Amino acid sequence: MRDLWRSTVSLLRQHPILWLPVIVVDITTYFLNWIERLLQNHLTYQFVSWLGQDHSVLSNKPVYAPPTMSVMMRVALLTAPLPWIARFLSIVLYTTAMLTTAAILGNIAEAENARPLLRTAASTVAMSRRRILGFSVKLLALFMASAVLAASLMVLGLRLQTFLETTPNLFLKFQLELAKLNLLGYAVALPLMIAIAFVITPIALRLLRTPDSVLALQETRRARIAAIHTVIVVAALGYFVPRIESSFLQQINPTSSLVVRLIDTTVSVFIALPYTVLYTVLYLIATPLSPLLIPSTQPDALPNEEDTPPAEETT
Repeated sequence: MRDLWRSTVSLLRQHPILWLPVIVVDITTYFLNWIERLLQNHLTYQFVSWLGQDHSVLSNKPVYAPPTMSVMMRVALLTAPLPWIARFLSIVLYTTAMLTTAAILGNIAEAENARPLLRTAASTVAMSRRRILGFSVKLLALFMASAVLAASLMVLGLRLQTFLETTPNLFLKFQLELAKLNLLGYAVALPLMIAIAFVITPIALRLLRTPDSVLALQETRRARIAAIHTVIVVAALGYFVPRIESSFLQQINPTSSLVVRLIDTTVSVFIALPYTVLYTVLYLIATPLSPLLIPSTQPDALPNEEDTPPAEETT
């Protein structure tokens, strides 16, 4: 793995354009999610007004009653597809960023000392649009399955929290205080994200290769290690950086919503930057004969696991 990380750091330092796909995609996704929230709030208001209205026998004007639980459940079902549509579009965009990064790296490898052409990357992505959609559907299905599982675990967590609030045991009370630090959600989400990375990484490697390519076990293992490391780093950044941002905003107390939006966008991009590192590593793993891979400078030693010919994975 050392040669992969060393090659990745060297490439990202020499070619700053490699950061561009993730930056552009993350900014686009940020505002896409912002529009989705606005649309969902608007539709929720419209549905509540529509489903909650009644007619009086004394007047033709509609009478609006406070929304009942039944009305709110129907509104939730009607608006439920919106976040998943936004999530799917986000997955498509990030998958496109991965292939764009790979295309830029391929252009760097083929033309020494030449500037990478985004036009070439765009044509490569255009030819792979069906594979991008197929990969995105698979990843969305994994997210949906993890959401169902996470919801079940959160229900158990809420029941546990209720139990902790009524227990006299001081140790359990301490556990409750830890849960109040919003760590419970991360404790549930992080293992699920790691599991998703474990499953989807070999599929991502095939996306960077030909569809019928056979992966070596060593390649799959390296890619999974890189993906899991990225998930952990992104989760850590996603937990700590917004809290630093919140404290910073409280200190400067900005009066313009545009300033807040700009800071939020910058924070979102910063949290997403590790994906550029991952995409570069995945490309180097998917193209083991690439001239961009810096060979290891360690002296020859006894053969170990990484020196032995890798077995082939047929899945």
